[in-house]
Amino acid sequence: MEDISIVDLQPGNNVGGYTLIARLGGGAMGSVWRVKDDGGNQYAMKILRASMNISGSEDIDGEQARARLRLKREALALQRIHHPGVCSIVDMELDASIAFIVTELIDGHNLREDVAENGPYLADDLERLAHKLIEAVQAVHEAGIIHRDIKPTNVMIAATGPVLVDFGIAMGEGESHVTRTGLVMGTPGFIAPEIIEGSDADELTDWWSLAAVLAFAATGKPVFGTKPLMAVLERAASGNADLSGLPPKTLAAFRDVLQPQREKRCSPNALEQAISEDAMNPLAWPEANRPFDRSAAGETARAMWRETMDEKIDESQGESTDEMQTICCDNVIETSALPLSATTVMPQRNTVTSQPHAVTTQPEHYESNISQDVDSSGCAVSNPPSQYSYLLRGAWALTICAPICSLIAIVNVLDAVAVSALMMWITATVGYNIAAKLRRQQLHNGTTPRHDVVMRVAGLPWHSVCGLAYTIPRIIGIVAGGVVGSVAYPLLCGSAPELLSVTFGSVQVFVPTYHPEIFSQTSVGYVLGFIVAWIVMAIIKGTTVFCSGLGALFCSSRRVED
Repeated sequence: MEDISIVDLQPGNNVGGYTLIARLGGGAMGSVWRVKDDGGNQYAMKILRASMNISGSEDIDGEQARARLRLKREALALQRIHHPGVCSIVDMELDASIAFIVTELIDGHNLREDVAENGPYLADDLERLAHKLIEAVQAVHEAGIIHRDIKPTNVMIAATGPVLVDFGIAMGEGESHVTRTGLVMGTPGFIAPEIIEGSDADELTDWWSLAAVLAFAATGKPVFGTKPLMAVLERAASGNADLSGLPPKTLAAFRDVLQPQREKRCSPNALEQAISEDAMNPLAWPEANRPFDRSAAGETARAMWRETMDEKIDESQGESTDEMQTICCDNVIETSALPLSATTVMPQRNTVTSQPHAVTTQPEHYESNISQDVDSSGCAVSNPPSQYSYLLRGAWALTICAPICSLIAIVNVLDAVAVSALMMWITATVGYNIAAKLRRQQLHNGTTPRHDVVMRVAGLPWHSVCGLAYTIPRIIGIVAGGVVGSVAYPLLCGSAPELLSVTFGSVQVFVPTYHPEIFSQTSVGYVLGFIVAWIVMAIIKGTTVFCSGLGALFCSSRRVED
C-alpha cells in the first residue's frame, strides 16, 4: 500500500488495491469513499482516521489493538448476514498505515434526505418502511450484533427498499459505550435515554433508536427536536416526543415504544401492528399525500421501491454518511494511535457488479416485468396495489352501494335486508382473502409468492366463514337501525307507524311491519334507519373489511390517481 496520509487522500490514490473515485462523506472517526477494484466493481470504503495516529504508549496501543480485534469480530459477524435490508461488508485491512473497511455500495438518498425531498411516510408507506427496517434490525441482532447508531442518515433508501448502513468505523469504547470519562457517541434524539445515563448499548437500545427513526419518517421531523443539545436529551429522557399529526393507534404505539422506562416499552412487532391497523383505515390518514402515488415521484428511488417490489435490482448502489455528533458528559478522550498488526482480508462474498458511475435509474428499466402483472379481478396493472388503495376505493364504493341497498326498502324491506346481507358477506369474504394475499406479499418482501392464486382459492372456504361471522352482527345492527327508523320517522312526522301484531302465547306484541306500503313513511323510515346504521358502523370502523373487499372487486389493481 502506498505510504500516504489520510489527510492527503485524493481521487486516483490507490488504497489497499482499491482506487479512490470520490469522497462520499465522513466524520470524526474517518472518511467514506467511492472506490473501484481492478475489475471495475465499485464499493464504499470506510477509512479509519485513528489508524494514522501513531502512539508510543503501550497502554494505549493495547487498548486500540483490542478495538481493532473487536472491529474485526464485528465485520466477520456482518459477513454472516445475508439480508437485503443490511449493507454487507466485502473486505477489510488492519495492518497498513491506513486501515479500512470495504462495503457494498448503495445508490440513493438517506432517509433524512428522502423525507426532506418527498415528505413524511404515511399510511401503507410507513407500514412498509417499518416492516423492512424491523426485519433488518432483527437480522442484525440474530447475528449477535448491536448497531448502536441507528439514525435517519444511516438508513439508505434504495430502489429495492431501505438498507441499514454504517455499523461503525471504529467500534471503540467511546463510540459504543460510555467511557470511564463519560464520552458518548451518537446523534441526540436517536440515542436511548439509558445510554446517556451510562448503560451499555443492547438490543433494546437499538429498538428505541429504530422507533425514533420511524417516528421521524412518520412526522417528517426529529420528534425530540434538534437543539439546544441538552433540551433534546431532556425530552428524550422524559419521553416528551412531538408526535402531533399521527393517527391514534400509531401515536399511542410510538408513545409506548419511546418511553424512558425500558421495561414498559412495547415490542417492535406491536408498533408495526399499530401502524398496520391505521394504514388499513383510510380515515386514519385523511391528509395522506403519498409520494409513491405522485407521477412526479416516478424517478425517485423511494417511488421505484414500491413500483419494483417484485424485481431484483442488478446494480450496486452508493452510500452516503454524515458526521457523527459527540455528546460529552464529562471529559472527552482524544483518539490515539493503533498499533500496526497483521493484515486481515475477509473472504469476499458474492457481490453485484456495479457501474463505473452513479446510476440514474430510468423508469423504463422496470416496465417490462411490471406491465405483465394482472390482478385477480382481471384488470391489468402497472404495479401491486396497496392495502390503503383497496380501502380508499372501497370506501368510495361503499358510499354508493350502502344507500342503494337501503333504498330497496322503499319497495320491500326483506329484499333490502337480503341484498345488504349478501353484499356484506361477499365483500367481507373478498376482504379477508385480499388481506391474506397482501400479508403474504409483505412476508416475501413485496413479491407475490408462487402459486399465490392456488393459495387464495384454497383459502376461500375459510374466508367465507370469517366473512359470515363478520357480517352477522353488522346485519343485525342494520336491521335494528331500520326498525328504529321505521317507528321514529312516522312519529316525527305526526303519523302512526305501520305495525304488525305478533302473538307470543297470551301476549300480543306490536312491531313494525316488514311489508309497509311503497313510499310510505314507515318504508322511508326503514331506509333512513339503514343509512344511519351504516354511518354509525363506518364511524366506529366496523366496515374496514367491507371496504377492502369492495376495493378489490372494483378493479382494485388500478392505482389511485391524485
